[in-house]
Amino acid sequence: MHGTAFYLARTDALSATDPFAVATTYRDGAIASSTVKPHDLRQQFGGTLGGAAVRDRLFYFYAFDGQQRGFAGISSPGDPAFYSLSAMQRALLANRGVSAAKINAALNYLDSLTGRVDRRDDQTIHFLKLDWQAAKRHRLSVQYNRLRSAVPAGLRGAPVVDRGVASLGSGETKTDSIAGRWTWAISPHLFNELRLAHGRDLEFEQPQTPLPQEPAIGPGGFAPEIAIAPDGFSFGTPAGVGRQAYPDEQRTQLIETAAWSFGHHLLQLGVEGSTAHDEVSALSNTVGTFRYDSGTTNGRAGGLVDWITDYTFNVSAYPNGGCPTIYAAVHLFCFESFTQSFGRQSVAWTTRDVAGFVQETWRPRATLSISAGLRYEYELLPLPQQPDAALDAAFSDRAATSIFPEDRNNFGPRLGVAWSPFGRRGGVIRLGYGVYYGRVTGATVRSALVNTALPASSLHIRITPQAVTACPQMPTQGFGYVCSYLATPPAAVASTTSATVFSRRFRTPMVQQGSLALEHSLGGGIVASASYLINLDRQLQGSVDLNIAPATQTMTYRLVGGTGRTGVRNGEQFVLPVYTSRLVSNFGPVTAITSGVGASYHALVLEATRRSRAGLEFRASWTWSKAIDEAQSAGGSPAVNAQLDPFNLRYDKGLSRLNFPHKAVVSAVWSPRVAGGDSLLLRRAFNGWTASAIFYETAGRPYSYEISGGDNLSGGHSTINNAGGAIYLPTVGRDTLRLPDTARLDLRIARVVHLSERVALHATVEAFNLFNRVNLTGVEQRAFLTGTASAGVMPLIYQDAATVAAEGLNTRPFGTYTAAGTSNTRERQLQLGLRMEF
Repeated sequence: MHGTAFYLARTDALSATDPFAVATTYRDGAIASSTVKPHDLRQQFGGTLGGAAVRDRLFYFYAFDGQQRGFAGISSPGDPAFYSLSAMQRALLANRGVSAAKINAALNYLDSLTGRVDRRDDQTIHFLKLDWQAAKRHRLSVQYNRLRSAVPAGLRGAPVVDRGVASLGSGETKTDSIAGRWTWAISPHLFNELRLAHGRDLEFEQPQTPLPQEPAIGPGGFAPEIAIAPDGFSFGTPAGVGRQAYPDEQRTQLIETAAWSFGHHLLQLGVEGSTAHDEVSALSNTVGTFRYDSGTTNGRAGGLVDWITDYTFNVSAYPNGGCPTIYAAVHLFCFESFTQSFGRQSVAWTTRDVAGFVQETWRPRATLSISAGLRYEYELLPLPQQPDAALDAAFSDRAATSIFPEDRNNFGPRLGVAWSPFGRRGGVIRLGYGVYYGRVTGATVRSALVNTALPASSLHIRITPQAVTACPQMPTQGFGYVCSYLATPPAAVASTTSATVFSRRFRTPMVQQGSLALEHSLGGGIVASASYLINLDRQLQGSVDLNIAPATQTMTYRLVGGTGRTGVRNGEQFVLPVYTSRLVSNFGPVTAITSGVGASYHALVLEATRRSRAGLEFRASWTWSKAIDEAQSAGGSPAVNAQLDPFNLRYDKGLSRLNFPHKAVVSAVWSPRVAGGDSLLLRRAFNGWTASAIFYETAGRPYSYEISGGDNLSGGHSTINNAGGAIYLPTVGRDTLRLPDTARLDLRIARVVHLSERVALHATVEAFNLFNRVNLTGVEQRAFLTGTASAGVMPLIYQDAATVAAEGLNTRPFGTYTAAGTSNTRERQLQLGLRMEF
């Protein structure tokens, strides 16, 4: 019997402080901000145990891994200047009839929703494997894996979160899987393997109980979400929390493979089948969301000013709100939009996959190997469940809710060559090519199943203060702050609902991958290589709003201010079509899931490795790459409209958000060794130590000049051309800016002590980001605000520090760094560990 046991610990006491973890408070006009380092203790523990249950016949292996983490979070506005209203903003509030005392009361209320939150992230993993040598030619194995994870109030993991203390959300994950394998050696040259697996993955999220002071008027006694932008503060029930099963998936997979070796050939055949049954109960935003965000046009001055106005003049205190002023002939509420979802909560479906492959490897000589193969893949999607005849009639030539795609021509050839033209010691040339196909994700299938704009499916509404509809909580008043629909809204509101359909030309994603590598030994145990990699991606998933009528007019946009670079210069102009109406007024956005997006990736990789000699080994690599795409979908759920212009995809071709032009990785491991002829003291002092380090340097994250403002079509989002799509500056395109490079050095020092002949103790100290480099990961991207159009020209006002101050806004200027933390690039952290082997 052999085994291990380990314990690892990280604590905030040994970690550095995130420079962007700034908590801000407000108390009767007194504003205080400071960097914080909340309590964070992460403990990991576990071990392994294995051996022979029956000698030479039955073997077992068990592993356990557990984590207990208590990490506090600080609820605070995202911008330290959030509470600092400018003189212009206070003057506007006074003009709306909001007194200084009312402003103070509103800000005190927001502060009452902030503070410390105790969060947890606990997890256990069990793994058991049994191997049975049933006969000389037959071997059976079975394995079971179990994972349980819970994050009470822990869906947001940053030290400081821009949400209320009761708005973080909780989540749980339960995963179980069992797999079996039978290997049969039919003859010395013929082998067969059969694998069978079944697993279940259940993930769900839950909102927290609202605070007593929150307006818990929505369905289930929850409070609508109030989102104050930009970089502001949100409270209430998060729109994306409340997923009771996201997903509850059960998958069964069967794989049969055979291999036959004869002469210089190896022939492999295989077939694969899988069935996935998904049940998803994940209707988001069922309580509703008020969004507050504005520029300086139409008597506005930022989302916080608008929320303070609505908080003061709510549906109970002043039924018609206070925008642009309560003294105007027509005064409305100040929120930008209200969205809410209704109808079908859950949906179930089954997806089936079939695949098969054949591959031959031929070695005509010792220095040449050629592999060629072909793989076929087929995915059978479920049938539509709630087709909408009226919607299909309107868009039948382009998309439909009654038809799901079926792609039957997914043949993927594969080729690989390894050649040593000057013998094995003279280097190796490797060539590879293959065609690969992707799957349609479950989130995409679910969206098309439930979002068909029927009352029996899911409805998603989006209204503005101009909508004429009653407040369910105050039936005699118009809809405003704070209201929430408790049932399906009136038809006039429901007509803004969105729908999701598959394009009739949809195909599964196809990727062509190629590589050419040269590898050569330089002596001294060092092997160097140079590789060229290429990806040509076609039929990638995108989305576009079909329910937009062709433009009948254009608008000229003029930049007011800028950076001085081409395309962002003061006075430069561009023209875009402006969309003013829906094709079918009975619907809001009708999102077509398309597959017309393309992408390309080219990379050069230089690498050198040294095998362990005299206790030292290392590896170094440098990658240059370039990725271009047409704004492919970033996630499984399709965006309402991913294109800048719904009738022209060419605007969206540009550098990919995944484009990181260079990356360098250097790693080394050193284990000093003192020979037996040296003194016992030296051997004890130096032997048993291992030092390992790894250094990463990567290009920073790309980002864009974004434009805020504009108008919207019914049910859509606001953009400068009203289409509700992408918001980047079209004169320079997407992702043309880049954050500074990220770099970090991780170091690990380990010492092994042999307590006895069969027991060894390993002690480790690990430092992540040893030199505490600040790696920037977030930036303010709101570069331009729309002004007031005149004579067919709309100004786009550049948001630098001087302009923001002149406008009287309390928002961050464009380009302000906002974050320096991801799971891989955080402030310095230390981890201590012990591991025992026996």
